[in-house]
Amino acid sequence: MQRKSDEEHRQVAQKINVIGHSEIDSIRRCLILASFLVTFDANRMALAMLSQDEKRELLHIARGAIACELQRRVYQPPTTGTSGLHEVRGVFVTLRVDRELRGCIGYIESKKPLFHVVAEVAVKAAFDDPRFPPMTTEEFENATIEISILSPLERISSSNEIEIGTHGLVVACGPRRGLLLPQVAIEHELDRQEFLDATFQKAGLAISRQYSSDVEIYSFQAEVVHENDFVVGKA
Repeated sequence: MQRKSDEEHRQVAQKINVIGHSEIDSIRRCLILASFLVTFDANRMALAMLSQDEKRELLHIARGAIACELQRRVYQPPTTGTSGLHEVRGVFVTLRVDRELRGCIGYIESKKPLFHVVAEVAVKAAFDDPRFPPMTTEEFENATIEISILSPLERISSSNEIEIGTHGLVVACGPRRGLLLPQVAIEHELDRQEFLDATFQKAGLAISRQYSSDVEIYSFQAEVVHENDFVVGKA
């Protein structure tokens, strides 16, 4: 991997301000990477694509859960018979108002079914992201919801294995963790090395640590479900 100058590192750092401490805390809770060596076959790594109806249902669940929290009501996710919504998958929910980030929280893996996790992290993104105050009703009415449904992690050794627009990244070293979703590289026009550098910065690690034997780098894929792609009734 080609090393960058200090000025280039600063330029990359200025491009990224997307994933915060709440996401890193979630990763710490959900990942046990110190002893995590996983082998993947092609079938396991392939994302099981959701149907359009399942995607629409997940967006309804996310919006309904936030609406209930605003109204101080307990949200009960709808019982569904579709197999896709009962899969156990990692999920991140991203909220934007006027195209600006308003919250992003999720789990890299979960033991709960997908429909349940989407409801949980949607509420956390709206009200528990420490970078923002709790979402107001007015903001919610103007918010758009994006759901990223994650594949399992795959260990990689260099930026050459990263596919921009396809792969998200996790960097781990001891208690430090950093994660960036695949769409971050596209939104901030990052190349492979810049994307990897930015993930190290999110983990609070020096970029030079990429060459250290105690650092673990993982890629993952995400099926992204965006509210703008559907007509979703707002609660």
